Amino acid sequence: MWDEPAHGYDILSYEVDGTPHYIEVKAAGRSGEKLSFFLTQNEWKRSRALANYFFYLVLDADSSEPTPLAIESTRVTADCLVPRNYFVSIRASGG
Repeated sequence: MWDEPAHGYDILSYEVDGTPHYIEVKAAGRSGEKLSFFLTQNEWKRSRALANYFFYLVLDADSSEPTPLAIESTRVTADCLVPRNYFVSIRASGG
């Protein structure tokens, strides 16, 4: 699914009982106890709408020993979101 961003997740897997398991893989940074990663609006919406959605964070992604960490999407709440970029669309005035 990684090449179809409209899905809002990278991997669709299944639990042993057939339950879908949605996985979004992200390179993440760590500062003290805080983890940070970039998230699109679509990924955020899908993480709210789909049950069993996980962020698989890869710490030290550029090292020879990256560390994977699975985080259930319910642990990422709206107060974790910090805007970094804005897309602005306004109507040009007619006069």
